[in-house]
Amino acid sequence: MADFSVIQYTGSSSRAKRIAPVEWERRKAELHQLYICENRTVKEILDLMETTPAFSPSDKQYVEQFKRWNFTKYLIKPKPVPAHHSRSTPQPSTFMESAGRARSPAPFQPPETSKATHKAGS
Repeated sequence: MADFSVIQYTGSSSRAKRIAPVEWERRKAELHQLYICENRTVKEILDLMETTPAFSPSDKQYVEQFKRWNFTKYLIKPKPVPAHHSRSTPQPSTFMESAGRARSPAPFQPPETSKATHKAGS
């Protein structure tokens, strides 16, 4: 018979351990200093913090937490408005052309109602 021995796997799992919100809050000021003030990358922070006992988030966990805290580094500049969308473009004229001559549009005239329809309802 073959000898089957139990093999124990000692490597880490592919999923990072969940970090408690209390742990994140405890390190918020330090992470802000590193990421925003010192302009360090997530990889650099990951390398610095791996020596910290009981706190080893993945790079994705750092990125997600920084989003929650609104730690943004790279601001997107607003796109310039094309010249043809500018407010300085001339607005359509209030004059209409008729047979090559400019004329003002006729003022609005509400439709007339006949008195007979009003009397019939009374």
